[in-house]
Parts: sequence; structure tokens; C-alpha cells
Amino acid sequence: MDPVTALARPPTRPRWVEYVMAAALLVWAVLEALVSGGEWPVEVLVAAIWSLPVVLLRIAPGPGLAVVLAVFLGHALSGPELLPGAMPLPSILLLVFGAGLWMASAVWSVSSVVAAAATVLGVQAFGYYAADGAGQYLVGVFFIVGAWTAGRMIRRRAVQLRRAHEAAARSAQEAVAAERRRIAHELHDVVAHAVSVIAVQAGAAEDLMESHPERARVHLGHVRHGAREAMTEMRRLLEVLDPDTLQVGPSASRGGTAVERDPLPGTDRIDELVDQTRAAGIEVEVCQEGAFRPLPAALDLAVYRVVQEALTNVRRHCAGGRAVVVLRTSIDAVEIEVRSTGGNGPVARTGGGAVAVAAGGRGLAGMAERVRVFDGEVEAGPRGDGFVVHARLPVGTEADA
Repeated sequence: MDPVTALARPPTRPRWVEYVMAAALLVWAVLEALVSGGEWPVEVLVAAIWSLPVVLLRIAPGPGLAVVLAVFLGHALSGPELLPGAMPLPSILLLVFGAGLWMASAVWSVSSVVAAAATVLGVQAFGYYAADGAGQYLVGVFFIVGAWTAGRMIRRRAVQLRRAHEAAARSAQEAVAAERRRIAHELHDVVAHAVSVIAVQAGAAEDLMESHPERARVHLGHVRHGAREAMTEMRRLLEVLDPDTLQVGPSASRGGTAVERDPLPGTDRIDELVDQTRAAGIEVEVCQEGAFRPLPAALDLAVYRVVQEALTNVRRHCAGGRAVVVLRTSIDAVEIEVRSTGGNGPVARTGGGAVAVAAGGRGLAGMAERVRVFDGEVEAGPRGDGFVVHARLPVGTEADA
């Protein structure tokens, strides 16, 4: 947490620092009282009342300040001989600072500083602090208003930081929610396609059952494989599905208008992303490691989306630089790594059109959510003189499905 934000958090109890300050001020006030030569029991009692309310600095600065001011004013009005020294001005400054920082009500906070300034001006009229001229009268008021202003400025800064943190958290949550809806839409299409294939294969097997049983058996094998794949994708769909995601039919209804869905992309269209990035003036190298094998439709789509988001960030923030896209395939996982280096800022144009440069990226949160659906891992951050996005998505076996 930012130190300013931590300082301005609503306190629940005094901390050790308040006890230390109160003890130090008590020693100071007692020494001043003893040096002044006044009546020992009375002056020590007054010194304690001037100092101990500092313990309430965080939890109740208003009541603590009221006690100090009341005793201060009463001592000035009734005391036969005025005490020299600085007390209780240090206690008043601390409590006024606390009123500016920790009092939520602006009215009570302003009332506290006004009361403190008025009391100091009043006791100066009785000879405290050697007030011989108008300038001397204003010194105490200057310090009091300055202490309150410092506390209020810290409070205002803390409120701004807290609101910024809350806005960033809401933005991240909205990005994750939007990505979850997008994933649900796409997985719905994947499942719908798999079920359609199952229906076609089952119909073909039924037609060939009597005349060509061997061919019918091949179609039934496709039905079994497709059903298992559909069950796997359905499980993932149910994990991310929300009430607004379910659709019926080949088109999605948004706002009462039917919108035709484009075919879902996959790793076979990564070259298109690379060409778009190269058209933006960025050198791109693609490396394929491991033997290529067909991936389940949803996983194939997830790999494409990870590369898409990573190259989009490259185009936004690495104009004139270089990027390397590495795809590693193994028996149990697919790994994607996109490294970018160099560049001199956001890309202004690509080909004949402009590239939109986002003010604040939310794509990494969506990428993490997409990878999480497949029980994968993703890391993104600066490395060396560039930026690296690395994702690993497990490839489930037929037994897992």
C-alpha cells in the first residue's frame, strides 16, 4: 500500500508512536512547569492534561483538542502567573494535524482549526508567547493553519489514490468479466460445431449400418471422439458461462438484433497476425518448436488469442522494434512466448490505416483469464531490454476428456 494511503486509513486504536509522543511531551511540559517555579502539584497536573490527549491523535483528535484548549484557556484566565515556554503549542499542533488528516467531517475539521487559532490568539492577549506586536500574534496562527493544511492535503491525496486503486480494480474486474463472456461465446460455438458433427456422423453410420458395417464403425468412432471433445469443452463452458451468454441458433442476439458470427480463428491464422504486425513496421520472427499436431478447437482458439493480444501490445508499444513469436508443442502442453525489444513508442500508422493506441491496457487480464480456463499459466513483464509474454496451456489426452 502507498505510504500516504496507509497513513490516512481510518484508525481503530492508538499506535505505539502516539504513546511515545505523549510521553515525550509530558516530560517536556513537566520540566517547563518545574523550571517556572509554580506550584508543583497543580502545574504537573496541568502539564499532564496538556500532553496526554495526544494519545487520541488518530482515533479522536477533536475531543483531545477540545480538552487541551479548554485547560489552556482556563489556565490563562485563572492563573496568577503565566508560565514561560512553548507548551501546550506542540500538543495543539499535533492534534490540529490529526483533525485535518483523520476527521471525516469537513465541518468539524474546519471548526477544530478555527477554535485552536482563536484560543491561541486569546491567550496571547494575556501574555503567552511574548506577543508584543501584530506579527507575533500571527506566528501561532500560521503554524496552526499550516499543520491543519498539511493533514488535510495528505487526506485529500490518500482519497485520490484510493479512488484510483478502486478504479483500477474495477477496470481489471470488467476486463476479466468481458473476457469470460467472450470465452463463453466462443466455447459455445465450439460445442455447437462438435454436436453438429456428431449428428452428421451418427446419421451416416445409421445409413451404412446394414450395407457397410465397417464404414459405419468408422463413423461411430468419430462420434465417440467428437462426443468426448464436446464434453470437455462443455465442462469449460459451464465454468465461465454467465446468464447472458447462452444463445440459441447459429446467430447471436445482441440488443434484439441478430448478428452473424464469423468462423472462429485458430493457429492456422497466426500468420495473419504476423503480417499485420509487420505492416506496422515491426520486424517479426516466428519459430515453431516441436512436432505439429492438431489441437482441440477451444485450445487452438486460446493459443490464437494469446498470440493476438501479445502482438497487439507489441504494435502499441514497440514501434520500429522487433518481436519473436515462439510456439512450442509437446505431448502434454503448448507454450507461447512473444518477446519484443527495441522500439520508440506507440505505433502511429500501419499500412494505410491508423492503429488505435489504448491509454490503459486491459488485455493482459483477459489473457490470464483465458489461460486459466485451461488450467494454464501465464507470465508477462519486462525482461532485459524488452517485454516478454509467456503462456503454457496443458493439452488434455483422450483419457482426460
